[in-house]
Amino acid sequence: MRAVNNPDTNQTRKAVRATLILIPLLGLQFILFPFAPEEKDQIIYHVYRMGSAFVTSFQGFFVALIFCFLNGEILSLVKRKWEQHQLMHGKTRNCYAHTAYTMAEHTNNAVANGNRLVDDKC
Repeated sequence: MRAVNNPDTNQTRKAVRATLILIPLLGLQFILFPFAPEEKDQIIYHVYRMGSAFVTSFQGFFVALIFCFLNGEILSLVKRKWEQHQLMHGKTRNCYAHTAYTMAEHTNNAVANGNRLVDDKC
């Protein structure tokens, strides 16, 4: 008897999940527009044709969005690269070290003056 969490089982689950996502996504125009209106009603037929063309044209974009750009690994990599870029150019919003270093000074001033703790240097 094989283990449930072996690599083959996990890869099969990922493939089934991807297939179950792609089938409705690639047939989205048939789900949104299941029946074509008659050509007699020009306005509704034109809206149908434009909507169907839009959805069909952007299927690749939707697939890339779901499987590439919204992928957790890709998002974490982009976030890490963005933070590296900010550190390299001196534009960082991470003020934890600065706040910890100046906390005693702010606390003493705030208690003495009755003010809130605000760190405006970041």
